[in-house]
Amino acid sequence: MVSPASNRQRWIGAGAVIAVLACALPAAAFAQTAVKVGDRVSGEITSRSRINYNDGSRSDVYALALKKDDTIALRAEGALCARLVVLEQGAVLGDSGRNQDECEDEAPARLSFRAPADGRYEVAVSGFGPRDFGPYRLQVERTEAYRGGPLRAGAEISDVLAGGGNRYTLEVAELARYVLDMTSTEFDSVLALEGPGVELEDDDGGGGYNARITALLEPGSYTVKARSLEDAATGGFNLAVASRPLPEGVELRNEGALELDGAALTGSLAGGEREYTLRLDARRLVTLDLASEDFDTSLVIAGQGTRLRDYYSGGDMDARIVAVLEPGDYAVRAGSSDSDGMGLYTLQASSAPVPAGTGYGVLRLGKASAATLPPGGKDRYRLSVPRGGSYRIAATSPSLDVMVDVIRDGEVVASDDDSGGDMNALAEVELEAGEYELVVSSWNTEAGRYEITASRGR
Repeated sequence: MVSPASNRQRWIGAGAVIAVLACALPAAAFAQTAVKVGDRVSGEITSRSRINYNDGSRSDVYALALKKDDTIALRAEGALCARLVVLEQGAVLGDSGRNQDECEDEAPARLSFRAPADGRYEVAVSGFGPRDFGPYRLQVERTEAYRGGPLRAGAEISDVLAGGGNRYTLEVAELARYVLDMTSTEFDSVLALEGPGVELEDDDGGGGYNARITALLEPGSYTVKARSLEDAATGGFNLAVASRPLPEGVELRNEGALELDGAALTGSLAGGEREYTLRLDARRLVTLDLASEDFDTSLVIAGQGTRLRDYYSGGDMDARIVAVLEPGDYAVRAGSSDSDGMGLYTLQASSAPVPAGTGYGVLRLGKASAATLPPGGKDRYRLSVPRGGSYRIAATSPSLDVMVDVIRDGEVVASDDDSGGDMNALAEVELEAGEYELVVSSWNTEAGRYEITASRGR
């Protein structure tokens, strides 16, 4: 997600910042004030401060002597909407990256960095334009940064982002649900997790511009990658690892045969889909339910010339498929609606005899078919179109808000909800000669009687 300019930083390249300072008056004309770790100094940007001839802004520059691997947190606040830049021998080491729009919330400028070597560093405090003047307070503090070693459940570390991002090893000792949180007030966090059967990434899942990954992890070693959405960004951040044990008595089943006994199995998702097999010995009315508290679900069943997908028919962003299926083998796939969901889910399947009057089979042109739609169900008809032309597919009901889809080779070629008046569906569509599938469903997933007709258009 790209951060809006109105409430998030825009990072500028190192070359641009160097150009900004290079356009200032000669350094000899402005003595630098030395600061040290622990100092809190006050200053003011005025018309006498050194000028940047590129944009007219003014700057105060401080000299800061550091040892290799010293980790420093800078903070500037006050009436001046400040921007902070740190340089080492003329090269930009860090930039607070704020834009002027952020001045409205009066948030202080923050910048954390790690000294790559012993030496003298320059800290520049500036405004954003030729009319940005005012007092400020600059605070220089040492901060503890992570010194290495693997992460484990319960770890909470602070670190400074290096160019290209940081990498950590996560050691997982037991099967559990893990939550990784990366938070920062200095840049837009991005977090990635890679390991056995897992490849996940998140930008804003932790709220605001913070990253969060939730995944069920098997024992083993994983790689955690922390970076910013903007490649040039740097700054301080926190990384926390928490684990949540599986509920008592839960055993995971991420594949295998799916029984039609109504019993719920528990599986885990870490992106992608989990596939199960389902076998029918006779024509049955089958109900599949997929539910999760961790992600929005997607449910697919495919086989014997049928392929059905559902997202929300089970309510509360859970999936349900109710359909009459012919004998044979089917693949049932459990996934998330946005393809990268992660967490636990439950899946259950049951079957019943096909009720009399259930909509199913062949629909002939010009002949109406009446049926009863089961709760959450989707009735399916085969329609043969002898020649191309204009056709009308109408579905009417005295009680249901009916919908109709016209499908060919797995692709929806027409869909309608209320064009037939009241809550009735009418799809008027140009069709080529061939075989089609008509799907009748209810917008509110309720059960009820309906009638469907296919005819030549006028």
